[in-house]
Amino acid sequence: MGRLSDKVAVATAAAQGIGRAAVKRFVQEGATVYACDVQEDKIKQLKIEVGDAVIPVTLDVTDALAVRNFAARVEQEQKTIDLLFNCVGHVPEGTIHECDDAQWHRAIEINTKSVHNMCKAFIPRMDAKNPEGDKCIVNTASVASSVLATANRYLYMVTKGAVIALTKSLAHDHVQLGFRINCVCPGTVNTESWRNERATTPELRQAFEARQAMGRVATPEEIAELVLYIAAEATYTTGEEFIIDGGWRNSAGGIGTASHEDLRRYL
Repeated sequence: MGRLSDKVAVATAAAQGIGRAAVKRFVQEGATVYACDVQEDKIKQLKIEVGDAVIPVTLDVTDALAVRNFAARVEQEQKTIDLLFNCVGHVPEGTIHECDDAQWHRAIEINTKSVHNMCKAFIPRMDAKNPEGDKCIVNTASVASSVLATANRYLYMVTKGAVIALTKSLAHDHVQLGFRINCVCPGTVNTESWRNERATTPELRQAFEARQAMGRVATPEEIAELVLYIAAEATYTTGEEFIIDGGWRNSAGGIGTASHEDLRRYL
């Protein structure tokens, strides 16, 4: 029996990257998964690859009415709703001086309000379906947030820091109803969008890799494995941010940056 056998999960940003990897792991562990994304062709392909346990849903999570209608559909179709994984993210670049009103509103809508929309729509329905049981929500923040400052990510840090605060507030308010609500804070991840939009040259890729003390970026599967752990194993944890950054936070500011040769003198 898998760790999510007979569970029903909902995952956003399921077409690629972390969301796609998480859907695959949830299914491998026995869950039925509503895989949501605006990229209809990609989530249909995901169903073909993974099987009938994936239910593809074309959904704009910034549209509150569409989210409510979708949540009502899941409530009607399923006996229980056990797991919600909010994975949508947008990475605007620049400092406050490059931030105009349109960019501000777009970043808030995608990175923060999408999580608000999904949680507001699904929490009452998750509770109604399983009032006495365990209910889990995992939100996706970032180590670049209230955890760690990084250059030229003003809007990203603001909105992902808000996801951490949102998570803690929800966890506090709903713990007595049987909810565990946590967030993951990844460092740099080797996703399609990262390769196509940021690591566009070998030099840029090497610069990103060098930020992590481990000297590489994460795979989507590594982040998905942590999400699965939170969903299936972390039964006494709520309101926490789980940092998974290859040592970036601990090595920032020069800590842990000695060369291999220097380190080996002391071994």
